[in-house]
Amino acid sequence: MAETRKLPLKVVPAMETDFYHPEAGGGPKKVFGEVTREFRQNLSAQVIDIRNHFAASFRQFPDLPAVARAKVRDDAIAKSHRPTALFTEKTCPIIGAEGLGDLLLRVTRSGLEQLATKIETNTSKATIANLSTLRSLEAFLPVIERPEERFAKVKLFLHRDGHFDSAVDQTFTQLVKRFGIREPRELRYGRGLKIRRRRLHGGSTPPPGTTIIYL
Repeated sequence: MAETRKLPLKVVPAMETDFYHPEAGGGPKKVFGEVTREFRQNLSAQVIDIRNHFAASFRQFPDLPAVARAKVRDDAIAKSHRPTALFTEKTCPIIGAEGLGDLLLRVTRSGLEQLATKIETNTSKATIANLSTLRSLEAFLPVIERPEERFAKVKLFLHRDGHFDSAVDQTFTQLVKRFGIREPRELRYGRGLKIRRRRLHGGSTPPPGTTIIYL
């Protein structure tokens, strides 16, 4: 019997974005709590706080989105309960998740204003159900770690939109050049990740070993 031919294999780990999760259908969305006028006003005020937090960035980089975090109730973290009727392309779409119960949103000035209006005025069953899943909304702030190595790694968000992703890449390159830093090398950890790496030197660069999780 001929010897079985051995072929090399490469194992590629799957990511969440490799899979498509169809929206659940067949009935109304679950409502997790009373959506009162006070609750709506509180969430709407948080949206305006996010807009104000990023006001300077929106003025300086009008073509760039920012990122916000939506905190979901512990009993509403299943993907079938995700508030996709509330966070749409016209408001602030969901671009990812951070652990259990934290959704990441792409935000623009106009999208935040439309979201605030929708929170205050929309009375559809889907929107009410979506609102009932939420605990709070807040601006996403960079996470800075300080390992021992003398490198800075910058992780850019993927917005799942060609226009915005291109604008983020171009603006990042322009900012690096403006500060007199050689363009960082792109690291390829896998599909769906955009990470840049640069050895640190003296001067005005960040402290040795700084790792920045960044827009």
